[in-house]
Amino acid sequence: MPRSKCTTKLRTFQEILGDVVREANARCQFSQRKRECDAETFVQTLVFGWLEKPGASLEQLATTAQELGCQITKQGLDQRINPRAVVFLAYVLAECLRRLRLTQSLPIAVLARFAGVYITDSTQIKLPDLLVAEFPGSKPSYAMVKWQVTMEYLQGIVVTIQWEDGKEPDQKCSLPVDWAQKGSLQLFDLGYFKQERLGEIAQKEAYFVCRYQSQTAIYDPDTGERIALARRLRRPVGAAVELFCLLGRKQRLPVRLIARRLPRQEAAQRRRKARKKAKQQGKACTKTYLQLLGWEILVTNLPAADYPPALVFALYGIRWQIELVFKTWKSQLKVALIGHWRAERVLGQLYAILIGCVLCHWWTGDYRWWKQGEQSMTRMIQSIQRHIPKILRCIARQWYGSGQIFKQIEGDFLRHARKEKRKKSPSTLQTLMNWGLS
Repeated sequence: MPRSKCTTKLRTFQEILGDVVREANARCQFSQRKRECDAETFVQTLVFGWLEKPGASLEQLATTAQELGCQITKQGLDQRINPRAVVFLAYVLAECLRRLRLTQSLPIAVLARFAGVYITDSTQIKLPDLLVAEFPGSKPSYAMVKWQVTMEYLQGIVVTIQWEDGKEPDQKCSLPVDWAQKGSLQLFDLGYFKQERLGEIAQKEAYFVCRYQSQTAIYDPDTGERIALARRLRRPVGAAVELFCLLGRKQRLPVRLIARRLPRQEAAQRRRKARKKAKQQGKACTKTYLQLLGWEILVTNLPAADYPPALVFALYGIRWQIELVFKTWKSQLKVALIGHWRAERVLGQLYAILIGCVLCHWWTGDYRWWKQGEQSMTRMIQSIQRHIPKILRCIARQWYGSGQIFKQIEGDFLRHARKEKRKKSPSTLQTLMNWGLS
């Protein structure tokens, strides 16, 4: 990365871990008197400590604090993780989400016309039972927190994380509408499907691609008659079907419905799962529903002239990127590694780890595609983790020498994080990069 861009990254890092933390402390009154483990050191200890060693104990975090020049015991650190600290860390996370933006987007020609590509999905974390009143899960006496997350794909950053209890349905989440702006593209799974929500996105002159809810009525735009989709899908000989129709009995929203036939084995697997789930609920699958399971069906308001069916399916494939983000959080950064601790310790750890996650996505966002090809987010985060002891020593010296460390880390991104090109099954990014070239 050019020196000027590296300097900008470092300056933003210092702003978040310095100015933003001091502002949060002033608002939340977390650390009101001068002490060795002040607000800045506290945040740096928790964020870098759990980033370097996911699941680190309080004793290991106390060692991290010592590398920052702060002599504190694990008991002292435990006392500092109190209700006020939770509010303080939540404020810091909110400011990270609000302030961390990139000026460079993925150089994908087919996506250049969008004002942003926003993916919304949710993930759940099991919590200790003592938090069941605040975060009830789907089962009695089962504590679960659900995070509703929106990611902007072109920049590769997380823009929103909403906390709610585990039994809250995705359909109530308003993030796809909240982030809809003129010319943007919203991607989300079937759990967020709602006729009224699609209408609101369209009213904002934004676009959407999502899966079709099989019980939703569709109508012929010329005659107004309801279309029997299962019957219509019996006719085609080819693998793909495209219909221009009106969606919903009340909304009558103009959409394109695009369907492609699934391989027999995949269709059979979907039907087995559907029958099993229905049996557990004391229900039975209708013949029509089982027939529709043999197809992958999307609805979109993207113009047909610019976005043929194959491209619409490729765009929907972008949605999988947020699943990879959740996998990184849980497998690599161990965000779900929660002990049977008191509520403040649990929530404080979750907020601190999420601050680290958001910083990592922002730091690596510029490097997902470089001159030599696609980069692995997992490997780039591993590079950051390896250099954390050096970062801590620089911070202890008032950030002296940090510019050189940042250059080393970003050099590692380019040397050691490259993905191998997959010729037989190219990645989503490779497919979109190459769209229209063949």
